[in-house]
Amino acid sequence: MLKRDLPEYYYKEQAIAKVGRDFAHSFVADAFRQATFVPVPPSKARDHIEYDDRMAQALRHMVDTVRALHRIEADVRELVIQGGSYVASHLNPVHRMRADDLIPLYMINEPLTDRTPTHILIVDDVLTTGSHFVAMKTVLSGRFPNAWIGGLFIGRRRIADDTA
Repeated sequence: MLKRDLPEYYYKEQAIAKVGRDFAHSFVADAFRQATFVPVPPSKARDHIEYDDRMAQALRHMVDTVRALHRIEADVRELVIQGGSYVASHLNPVHRMRADDLIPLYMINEPLTDRTPTHILIVDDVLTTGSHFVAMKTVLSGRFPNAWIGGLFIGRRRIADDTA
């Protein structure tokens, strides 16, 4: 996020948009009528200078694509917000946050609960240990005990050029 004003940030924005389009093309139209897509909060809280809501951005691109393709308003809500920041897992692989560490940081965003979801898809960029998913599912199932809860994850990597 500290590179937002640099030219290379353009490529990150393009990757985020592509992920959103990929999500939109990954489901039949009925899935968008039934599911509520909930991004996992990033490691930094909203008031932190490095706050990076790339999953929420990707889901906004998904909403736009679904609207254009199916004339459906996909339900994307940041139903879980985070009360504090922590060191990102990829920067601290030895001491990754466990689900038990994350659960106290996660809170339901009550102003967004006017419609009770029946099917929730927790969306994150990488599933490594599953701790964010488990923490999110724990918090969401506590508030929405009758909802089916699943996960949607995307992993991207740069493939090395073996010809070089």
